[in-house]
Amino acid sequence: MEWLQGHDEKAGDFGYRTRDMAVRSYLIHKELMDLRDGWEANPNWADFVSEAKALSNQNVRTDSAADAEGPQHVAAATNATNDADAATDPTSETATDEAANATAEPAGAPDQDQDTDDDNITEEGFFRRSSDQYSYEDIKEEISLFFSIAIEMSTKHFALYAGPLVHFGLAGEKESATAIARILAEKQVDGSYLSSTHGCTIDLKDMAAYFRDRIDVEDV
Repeated sequence: MEWLQGHDEKAGDFGYRTRDMAVRSYLIHKELMDLRDGWEANPNWADFVSEAKALSNQNVRTDSAADAEGPQHVAAATNATNDADAATDPTSETATDEAANATAEPAGAPDQDQDTDDDNITEEGFFRRSSDQYSYEDIKEEISLFFSIAIEMSTKHFALYAGPLVHFGLAGEKESATAIARILAEKQVDGSYLSSTHGCTIDLKDMAAYFRDRIDVEDV
């Protein structure tokens, strides 16, 4: 976001640099894809991976933990079984009370105590599933969902620059502009270069494949 809103020396103004947006859309997409497929091995995510594994281990019930509860756990399970039996016995007070309550409440009435939110955000701002039992695999599923949405949104947001407006990139850096020209001329693109504009090394062949999947040369 800082780059997108940065000052452009040539234009003398802030905001999107149209001549560089085609390449930038490729880089954003590539980085999101790389993170989606390799965030667990990414050094920048090492602390998160460690915390997520430790946190999930604390919140998954094990047989040994259940056994440690001893007689209290057994008593609770017994009471629950007795309550269930009483509810199915038409002569019991429990069954009679439940029948009366069902008659008093209109069919389909929502349960006021039921939490309809599957997910929430804690007061500290951290996302977590409402359940108090989850595993590392559950966390990985949430992260996979996050990246799928992020990739979808970036693809949608930068569709013009990676498609019909890709020719604006001809005014960008020499190396990327040459690559875009060769793409439009339907010629082979190879090599890589260190971009001073984007601050990274750009694989031109991979970038060309990205654009070729998104543009119609005749339309451009």
